[in-house]
Amino acid sequence: VGYDHAQIYLMDEGDDYAVLRASTGEAGAKLLAINHKLQKGSASVIGQVTATARPVIASDTEDARFVHRPNPLLPTTRSEMALPLIVKGRVVGALDVQSNRPNAFDDDDVTVLRTLAAQISVAIDNAELFQQSRSRANEMSFLFSMTTVAASAQTLTEALQNIADELRDSLDALSASVYLPQTYIDKDENVVVMMQPVAVAGGGQPISELAEVRLDALDNVIANAANTRRPVIIADVAREPNYLPVIDDARSAVVVPLASGGQLTGLITLESAEEDAFGDETLTVLLTLSGTLSAIVQNQQ
Repeated sequence: VGYDHAQIYLMDEGDDYAVLRASTGEAGAKLLAINHKLQKGSASVIGQVTATARPVIASDTEDARFVHRPNPLLPTTRSEMALPLIVKGRVVGALDVQSNRPNAFDDDDVTVLRTLAAQISVAIDNAELFQQSRSRANEMSFLFSMTTVAASAQTLTEALQNIADELRDSLDALSASVYLPQTYIDKDENVVVMMQPVAVAGGGQPISELAEVRLDALDNVIANAANTRRPVIIADVAREPNYLPVIDDARSAVVVPLASGGQLTGLITLESAEEDAFGDETLTVLLTLSGTLSAIVQNQQ
């Protein structure tokens, strides 16, 4: 419609910043390259729109009465208008247009762009729903594959190795390991429970080279996860002295206990060559899987 510049912002996960996601021209390409963003509620047109959920017009950027944050990559802008993108009552971003003329926007522009913003919001919502559906389908396919390879095994050892192999391949991990609790009587006739490695995928080392972990080693990440029945995400292995990686090249890891009816049945670990590789999505899948794996382990036993 002849505007000199147009762009779309979307809110970040924390709903703190409007992040530029689409922008026109050479200036837009540069802004996208630097991940340009504006804080919600800041002294800018975008900041005000995302905070108030109302259209905002800066009729003349040189007039101090109007809220406007100058952008050095858009030095000729003289007027700016932005409208909120709203999905199910929540502001998810903003549509922004700019002109090199002062007083370039009137009520007709607001009416047209309000309709356009509503259509953009619907498109964004549809895209997010599609992405969620695809993610859910992938998750269900993963869970089905894991259950199938584990349940089809003839022995517990084979089932656990199948689990480790499938976890590593499906989640693109550097290594995957499975531990089972084993009870021993030490030389002083004390009962000692150890988390014993029984399956590993990745790294090429034999099971015998993986260290056992005593459950009473309270400063150990694996022991702590097993005792509390709570998963642990290690974003940076180098900064966690209480975790001994299976593979030296590991940079991050996730530890997920397997439990049934409050009883510890096992534990799985995943490692990645990248830092902060495991997030909430991976953890959700593993926690969903843990109940099924616990039942498979108990059945095989």
